[in-house]
Amino acid sequence: MSRPLVLLSLLVLGGCAHDRAHLTLVESVPVEAGLDSADLPSTDEAWLELIAGAERQLDVCQFYASDEPPSRLGPVLAALEAAAERGVRVRLLLSEAFHATYPEIAARVETWPGASVAWLDLEPVTGGIHHAKYLVADGRDTYIGSANLDWRALEHIVELGVRIEDPGFGGELAALFDHDWHVATAPLGVEAPSAPARRSHGLTVAPAQGGGEAGVRLVTSPPGLGSGPGEDDLPHLVALIDGAREELRATTLTLRLLGRDGRPFEALRDALLRAAARGVRVRLLVSDWNTRPWLVGGVQDLARTEGLEVAFLAVPEHSGGHIPFARTLHAKTFIADEDEAWIGSSNLEEGYFTRSRNVGVLMSGSTTGARLARWFDALWSSPHRVSVDPDATYPVRKVD
Repeated sequence: MSRPLVLLSLLVLGGCAHDRAHLTLVESVPVEAGLDSADLPSTDEAWLELIAGAERQLDVCQFYASDEPPSRLGPVLAALEAAAERGVRVRLLLSEAFHATYPEIAARVETWPGASVAWLDLEPVTGGIHHAKYLVADGRDTYIGSANLDWRALEHIVELGVRIEDPGFGGELAALFDHDWHVATAPLGVEAPSAPARRSHGLTVAPAQGGGEAGVRLVTSPPGLGSGPGEDDLPHLVALIDGAREELRATTLTLRLLGRDGRPFEALRDALLRAAARGVRVRLLVSDWNTRPWLVGGVQDLARTEGLEVAFLAVPEHSGGHIPFARTLHAKTFIADEDEAWIGSSNLEEGYFTRSRNVGVLMSGSTTGARLARWFDALWSSPHRVSVDPDATYPVRKVD
C-alpha cells in the first residue's frame, strides 16, 4: 500500500455524500484547436457558477490578473463585481511578482464595495513566488487548477482544473487562503493563523463525467508554509508515481529536471526513472515552449530513456496572429493507472515544490481516473503532438 491515496478507498463515503459533495473536471482549450471535450465544462463557465452561488465570501487566489477586452474574462470580472455589490466580501490575493506588470484589475477590484486586494511576496519568506490558482466561495464551493485569472487562460491555453463542492474540503482551502492573506497583509513577526489538519474527503463525480465516487485530498507547497506533516505536494506525487503499475501519464508547461543551479531534481527524476525501469509505460506531454535552449536539452535527455515517451504539444497560432504567452499547454497533471491522479499548479521544476506556493488535489477513483486518462489520450492523439527526437535541433517557439 505505497500509494498516497489508498486511505481514500477506505473512506466511508456516506459521511460526506450529501447534495453538496460533488467533483467536476473543468477545462480550457485554445479556440480553433479542435481540442474541446463535450462533457467538461469550460473554466469560465465553472467560475461563473461558483461566483453566482456565493452568499457571504469569495476568496480568489491567483498568480496574476490580466484582461484584454472583449474576452471571456470580462463576464467573470463583472460577476465578481456584482457579487461585491450584493454584499459578498470579495478578496483577491495576487503575487507581488506581477504587481508592476498587471496592476489594472487589482485597482478596479479595490473600487468595489467591501472588496480588498493583497499582494503576496514570498521572496523574503521562502525564496520563491506565489503561484497558486484557486477560488473559494463561502468555504464550500472551490476551483483548483492551472488557469490564471487571465483572458488567455480562458481562450488560448490548454488548462485543466477541478471544481469541488464540499464544506470539508472548502473549509481547508479557505483556511489556507486565510493563512496566505495574513502573510501578505500582517506586520512582520505576527504569526499566521494555524490551519486545520487536512484529510481525505469522499465526493460524487458529476454524472456527465461518469458518476460514481471519488476521494480527494488537498496538498500544497512549499513545505511548512501553512501545512503540517504529510500535507506537502511532492512526497505525495512521488508516491503516486511509485505506485503506478502499468501506465503513467503527465502534462506540464515546463519540464526541468536539472535545476538552474545545475543540481538534478532528484525526487521527481528518480521516480520517473524507477517507473520506466519496472516496466510502466510513462508518457510525458509538455508544451513546445520547452524548445527554448535552457529547457530542450533536458527534455531530450529524458526522451532517450527506455520506457519513457516524451512529446511536445504544439498548438498552432491563432488566425488573428501571434498572441504573447498563449497557444500552449499549461495544465499540470499526473494520472496513474486510471485510478489515481493529481491536478496542481506546479510545473515540473524543483522550485515550484520546494520554494513557491502552489496548491494541488490528489484524487482516487476509477471514474475520475479513467476520464482524466481519456482527456490526456485525446491530447496525445491530436495532430498537435510532436514526439521529441533526442537528436533533433528544434526551432525556438516564440513565446512573448
